[in-house]
Amino acid sequence: MATLVIASLAQGLNPSVLQLRLSQDPKPTFSGYLKVDEMGSELYYAYWEAGEKAISGETPIVLWLQGGPGCASTFGGFYELGPYQLNKGLGLVNNSGSWARNNGLLLIDQPLGTGYSQPALNDSIPTDELGMAHHLFTALQEFFLKHSGLSARPLFITGESYGGKYVPSIAHYILQAKDMSETRRWTPTAWSSHVSSIKM
Repeated sequence: MATLVIASLAQGLNPSVLQLRLSQDPKPTFSGYLKVDEMGSELYYAYWEAGEKAISGETPIVLWLQGGPGCASTFGGFYELGPYQLNKGLGLVNNSGSWARNNGLLLIDQPLGTGYSQPALNDSIPTDELGMAHHLFTALQEFFLKHSGLSARPLFITGESYGGKYVPSIAHYILQAKDMSETRRWTPTAWSSHVSSIKM
């Protein structure tokens, strides 16, 4: 049993400290920052491994892209599909409908400037879907290099609202990168070389 202390500011209230008890540790399996440009801009990520399914090479990884535009994916993780949800009292409760029950769940705060992601300069923040897709593709490469044991598993790209622009943008970018690798103008990482098709 883990005890989590949350410091929060909500609706102009004074900071409050909430203690709650959970049946397991609420920390992600992996989390951190993924460098996306030469200036040092980084996208924040949190990854939860499947909690109720035996892990195999066939266990999917679900990438969640929050809409907005400009909403952090970690927002969706805490309010919709992550293993824990914030309740009205700003405490954490187990989410019985979590997408991390049977899949690995990857949340990346993107584009730069949203959530915990850190642009090196204001000019680093992308202004179109191509720039966003480039950063996200770079982040995915770094994620699968850091966690190479996950690279052969199926990747499902999902999102909502403005994510309806992010999802096809990154899917198209991945397929273009795969095509470039086949003409030897680009060297793919292991995960992208497994991409055979993208279905919507």
